[in-house]
Amino acid sequence: MHEFVACPSCGHSNRMTARFCSRCGSPAVYTRPRERRFGIRRAVIPVAGVAAGGLLALGGWLAGWPPAVFSAAPAPSPPPAHSARQVAVHPSQTAASQTAAASQSASANVTMSAPAPTASPSRTVPTGPASTVEAYYAAINAKNYRLAWKLGGSSATTSYSEFAAGFSTTSKDAFTLISVSGDVVTGRLSALQSDGSTQVYEGTYTVSGNFITQFNVQQVSS
Repeated sequence: MHEFVACPSCGHSNRMTARFCSRCGSPAVYTRPRERRFGIRRAVIPVAGVAAGGLLALGGWLAGWPPAVFSAAPAPSPPPAHSARQVAVHPSQTAASQTAAASQSASANVTMSAPAPTASPSRTVPTGPASTVEAYYAAINAKNYRLAWKLGGSSATTSYSEFAAGFSTTSKDAFTLISVSGDVVTGRLSALQSDGSTQVYEGTYTVSGNFITQFNVQQVSS
């Protein structure tokens, strides 16, 4: 785009690049507007300042100015680690803590060194003829005389009523197995009476097919 300015003689508008006015022929000595010239100066001055600063820094580096001016800033040192907090402890507290720790250690040693408990040997459960005799006296203690009659009581007496009446003064029978030989069971009977006395019997019981076929029992003390 062409720029135009007025002729100082006749005021005719001419191009900025014209040397003479196209109307009156007067020499055209044109200058750029004032603000344009100042704008050029403003642009030139900063550029010159930057160039001068760069030359000055280069000269200082070559001249060996103090390294602190040109060296990179030191990296920030890491923050100090948190120091352990010291808490005053009373001597008695320290002693108590040591005692408690020693007790816990001793308990742990005792617990670890203690032998595992061994299972106690289980009592042998009688089977066969012995279990029949024991079931007979268990029925008597439960006052289930009808069951005791079926387990062998009928071999001892002739009638059930007589058999059941024979235990009217007995509170509890305690049978102790002594031995078993084939179908013959040997044992001891402690009969606690209602008056507080105890009668002891000992003898053999012959068993056949879960039934006591013969009683050979004698009283040994009263």
